[in-house]
Amino acid sequence: YMAVKGGSPNCYGVWGNPETARIWVVVETERDAKYLFQELEPYGLFGTMGIGTAQMAPDAYAHSLLHKADFVINALDNDKPGTVAAWRLGDAPRRFSWNGTYPHSIRWPVPKRFGKDAGDTAGKLPVWEWISAALPPAVAAGCEKTAANAAHAAQE
Repeated sequence: YMAVKGGSPNCYGVWGNPETARIWVVVETERDAKYLFQELEPYGLFGTMGIGTAQMAPDAYAHSLLHKADFVINALDNDKPGTVAAWRLGDAPRRFSWNGTYPHSIRWPVPKRFGKDAGDTAGKLPVWEWISAALPPAVAAGCEKTAANAAHAAQE
């Protein structure tokens, strides 16, 4: 991806219902955000964001959603740019960082054995298995109950 001069300012791709999503998963590409939303939607509470590049701070709209979230799962690519963008440590210069801006965020990259981003997991690692491991057990159990109820309702 490459930002186009004169294009839109920082603008994240957002999938999910902003009124009900309490857990936001942030990835670099819109393709990965769409894939994750497709896989996580049945579990309720989820929204996903594709940020375009690891260095792009949230726009005002995305910030408002992330700020009020219960959890932010930072799944930026499992590479140096994704890791550098995720953390501001010690006396690093004042700049946007996920842990500095959203203390309720957790860095949860794709395990390296599956690739560097969410799209690499397709057919190798079930999204729910990966993402649910980042959640407190009670939250994961509630999401699984939501998915089971939705599947049961769809059969009726």
